[in-house]
Amino acid sequence: MDFDRVLEKCGSFGRFQFVILILYGYTNILSSLHYFSQTLITFTPEHWCSHDDLHGLSAESIRAVYSNVTDPACTLLSGVVNGTGIAAEQEACQNWIFERESGYESLTTELRWVCDKSHQPAVGQSFFFIGSVVGTITFGYLSDRIGRLPAMLMAALAGASGDFMTSFVHTLPWFAFSRFVSGLSTDTMYYLMYILVFEYLSPKRRTFGLNIILAFFYCFGLMTSPWLAIWIGNWRHYLWMASLPALGVLGYPLLICESAQWLLTKKRYDQAVKCLKWVANFNGRQVEDSVFDEFIKHYREKVIEEEKHTKHEDTFMGMFRTPRLRRFTLTLLLKSVIITLSYDVINRNMEGLGTSPFKLFSYTSINYLPAGCTILLLQNIIGRKGMACGALLVGGIITTVTGFLIAFLDPKENALLLAIMIGLGRYGSTVSYDAEIQYAAEIIPTSVRGRAVSNIHVIGLASSSLSFYVIYLAKFYKPLPSIFISCLMFLGAGLCLTLPETLHKKLPDTLAEGERFAMNEGCLYFPCIKKHRESLTPNGDNNEAVKKPEQKEEKDESKCPSFGGAHLISLPNREAFKVPCAVVGSDKQVWSIVERRLNQKINFNRGWAEYAQGFGDFSSEFFIGLEKLHQMTSSKPHKLLIRLNNGQSVKTASYSNFRIGNETEGYAIQSLGEYSGDAGDGLRESLNQKFSTFDRDNDLLHDVNCSKDASGGWWQTNCGKSNLNFYLRSNMVYWDGVIDSIYSVEILIRPTNIDGN
Repeated sequence: MDFDRVLEKCGSFGRFQFVILILYGYTNILSSLHYFSQTLITFTPEHWCSHDDLHGLSAESIRAVYSNVTDPACTLLSGVVNGTGIAAEQEACQNWIFERESGYESLTTELRWVCDKSHQPAVGQSFFFIGSVVGTITFGYLSDRIGRLPAMLMAALAGASGDFMTSFVHTLPWFAFSRFVSGLSTDTMYYLMYILVFEYLSPKRRTFGLNIILAFFYCFGLMTSPWLAIWIGNWRHYLWMASLPALGVLGYPLLICESAQWLLTKKRYDQAVKCLKWVANFNGRQVEDSVFDEFIKHYREKVIEEEKHTKHEDTFMGMFRTPRLRRFTLTLLLKSVIITLSYDVINRNMEGLGTSPFKLFSYTSINYLPAGCTILLLQNIIGRKGMACGALLVGGIITTVTGFLIAFLDPKENALLLAIMIGLGRYGSTVSYDAEIQYAAEIIPTSVRGRAVSNIHVIGLASSSLSFYVIYLAKFYKPLPSIFISCLMFLGAGLCLTLPETLHKKLPDTLAEGERFAMNEGCLYFPCIKKHRESLTPNGDNNEAVKKPEQKEEKDESKCPSFGGAHLISLPNREAFKVPCAVVGSDKQVWSIVERRLNQKINFNRGWAEYAQGFGDFSSEFFIGLEKLHQMTSSKPHKLLIRLNNGQSVKTASYSNFRIGNETEGYAIQSLGEYSGDAGDGLRESLNQKFSTFDRDNDLLHDVNCSKDASGGWWQTNCGKSNLNFYLRSNMVYWDGVIDSIYSVEILIRPTNIDGN
């Protein structure tokens, strides 16, 4: 009994999940106040070099005085003659007049970090991002070593401490140091809480729970923070207000517990059970101890089986050892850079657009609500891949249009239009950013999820330091930053197509499962599109791939298209999948074809991973895959029919109750039932025997690998009575102790309860 089934019994969307989602919302408020505080405290309003003749004048009058001066912010006047400023020679400005936003005192205005000191706020911000890189790596590592919950608490307190320290600084070195400490928790406390909630929510509720909470609470934090800063009126007091609420995370351990899935990967089974019992009690569920006993037994056996065949402990670097995981990881890293850089540039570029930056930032932050609702409404329909790809594509188009509007329209006269486009741009980047987090967390196996998500995220954060340079491109051509970002977003949309879809799939727990995850899926597969590839991927054996003709599809498992084709198999808590079917016998019974061999052009001498996922082509030779075969036969009782065609007659072997175990159990044949037919009872010897391949020897002989010698995977005992995947030469198979020339082989199954048979 795996984790998802036990969680359903304990409650996957009850009072416990409600509490953890509320705490996730609180964490989102803290995260929004913390991350964008760096923008609010260093805001630099319009300013001019002070002169006695300018005192008492309005901002418009001062602009008129400086109208003939090239750099009014840093040019000292010797006097004002007839309303026109006369620049002083070789004298530096020592004091300034600031056009403060509602009287708000920022760090820049208080410490006079302008003109020759204007670089100092940027230096502090650079240390903030350095801290974010260090913190993400450190707390990501700790989350997989000591747990999600303690690492998240440490990150939150580190960030709050840095903000509190910053409120007392007066010099650049202390400002840089305090911003470094503050940066340690940037996004780390958010995504660690995200992972914790992610692992306790049922897959059906994740999109709703995670995204609607994020949309509401993060939006609340963003919209209120500028007004809170203006109301407080001073950057130091604002940092106090933003940092002190972080102390509330100290109460989290009183209400929630550590990730049970993480505890399982660390073999701390008793603690995992304790956490699940906590969940059950919180949700008012009564769960028998026998359920937890079976749960522990399942994972102990799974670990023992994996240790037999795994030489390396799962680590983040292990994701680069195998080809598919390596490709997924590199794609996620590059996509994180694209999305984070785009998100940062679009969210920070608020000045010179005809509206107060404070108000523009606050009003356009409302986009988080429709962004969250968009993910909620569409992600479970078009899938994770469709959501990520579509958001980047739409965001790129909006950003391109916005750039050209900025270039050709007067900001003062078109402030409303530009504000709407900025809001739409933030909407597109927000959907991309939020969808990317869930998508990456689902692709990455549980055993390395904390480290991998943090490392992927830290690469994205490191790219944020480039946002200032991207914005600087506007000095050469105004729409250039928007064009650059839109090109990146279009590239990111293309990269999404190379990643697997995760909707309605059992997510991988280990690196081995991650390598096999969605192996048979095409790049253009989207759940909302019915017409997609039906064949199983031959894993790179392009010379073996046969182009299949268009096949008819029947959605009812008890029916099959008249001239052959496929029908849809729907199982509980699993994504429906297609299986070739045939109408067999005088009674016209419908069977699912799980294996076909015709001309032996398809190589059946394959490894464990390929036999688990399946290979070949539905229109020719193929094997449906052990995992699908397990899912089908374990969901309900099935009959098994083996048809051996020698070109003159068809001999059959039928079994009344066929069932195989899961991967942890080696896909062993657990039941056969009664035999009937004229081909011989060749499978009886394999009852209770695990499946074997050339790279996973589960037979009964210690010094011989029967599957390797037979050049085909099978339920081998002592190289005994059968192996329909045997290869000696073309059209030879091994059944009931006899090697014989066979024209074709078909293995079929059907539920015993269809039509009462």
